[in-house]
Amino acid sequence: MFSKIKTKLHSHAELPLCQDITPGERKPPSKIQILRNRKQFGVNLGALYVQEKYIDDTFIREGFETELDGVTNYISVNGVEKTRQDLQRHWRSYIDSIDWEWLRDQGTTCLRVPIGYWHVGPGFTRGTPFESVSQVYGDAAWESFKQLCKTADANDIAILFDLHGLPGGANKNEHSGMKLSDAGFWKSKKYQSLVIELYEFVTKEFLANGLTNIFGLQLSNENDYCDLDAQKEFVGKAINAIRALDPTMPIIISDSWDLNLWNEWLDKHSVDDSTTSGIVIDTHVYRCFDQRDRDKAVDKIIGDLSQELNHWGDKDNDIIVGEYSCVLDTQSWDKSQGASRDELVKQYGQTESQLFKKLTMGAFFWTYKFKFGDGGEWGFVPMCERECLTNGQCKALSDGDLYATLEQKFSEHCSYWDSQNGNAKYEHWRYKEGFITGCNDSLAFAQLASSSVGSKRWINSRKREHVLKFKSSSQEFVWEWEHGYATALSLFQ
Repeated sequence: MFSKIKTKLHSHAELPLCQDITPGERKPPSKIQILRNRKQFGVNLGALYVQEKYIDDTFIREGFETELDGVTNYISVNGVEKTRQDLQRHWRSYIDSIDWEWLRDQGTTCLRVPIGYWHVGPGFTRGTPFESVSQVYGDAAWESFKQLCKTADANDIAILFDLHGLPGGANKNEHSGMKLSDAGFWKSKKYQSLVIELYEFVTKEFLANGLTNIFGLQLSNENDYCDLDAQKEFVGKAINAIRALDPTMPIIISDSWDLNLWNEWLDKHSVDDSTTSGIVIDTHVYRCFDQRDRDKAVDKIIGDLSQELNHWGDKDNDIIVGEYSCVLDTQSWDKSQGASRDELVKQYGQTESQLFKKLTMGAFFWTYKFKFGDGGEWGFVPMCERECLTNGQCKALSDGDLYATLEQKFSEHCSYWDSQNGNAKYEHWRYKEGFITGCNDSLAFAQLASSSVGSKRWINSRKREHVLKFKSSSQEFVWEWEHGYATALSLFQ
């Protein structure tokens, strides 16, 4: 039935199916399928490419706030050739300084890499403000990114390509690379066409260079809540353009600070169920910027997190938290006198981690490193070493444990449902099918750095395999398969 669905559609009314989510009924997953569908415990490589002054001020000196202004000034002081050399030295030294063994020891599975359109190559700066400085970037940034991907792959770590800066800006903040009065990208067809070309180029590059550890391609970062019809139209076109080249590529979209907006859009425009489109929604969780959070004491912020986020589990779409930290505002700390700051930070970080593990397919801390110091509560290294964060690695279970648990859980399942309705024609065998599939998947994922199944698209794809295998049977009791599969996964969490 799925072969009838075309990969490239003539309009964005329906999103194309993401192919090869799972390997086929009862077959083990490939490495790339595990990398793309496991629970992600990740970190952002802030200021590797998109420069942010508070992280690293090398190219944004005093009196300047954005990368475009900072690099323009750097060229005027040092010349084009030295600026080019210094940028290349920065990219190389940052990547060389990554402690891969330490990342693996922490259970890190993925790196989110914020990158600007001006880093992908000079062809994508034409007609944009960065065209005036494109000669200092050239192709070197993109070449270093590809090398980063290969090194990460050798360490069983995936890469999330995050187009953080768009021409005209998906938002008006400094990380768009320049000063902006509004998010002008959504009003510019010229810029939108340029970025679609960029997505196509990047997708081809991933394929041509054998970069098989790409977790996904993120279209934009922190879209402002504006021009929503234009955003939806652009996202639909971008998805179709990418999928025409690589129908297996997961695509990440910004939630525009309204998760429900994009949940509803995916539900409306997806073929079959929304997870088959392979689209992941990126939301960000900070509790230090909004005055409503600043008005709360720290323990109140921690206590409210569960209530604020639990509705995320109501929808069937995959979600990631693309950015979060352990930072809380001074006003909140002022309301928390007498409490141990270290203990509250640990409690806050662990609460975030536990909720993200339960409700999403992964989260990415902001950020990995700083030019000066360790970043404190913004720093991934100190927060991991102080055990403020918990990863998504699975528990180790033996075949004997699993067999005994299957018999026990199956007996409990049958007893409970038979007691609810003794006349129902249940299909309890489906529970065993789901449990066995869930255990086999969990064991296969665990072989790659103790990974665990994380994406809803994976689970729903496995369910469709089960439905197709027994398509001659009534589908009334497929929920029993779901219960069995979920029970198996829970044993490894």
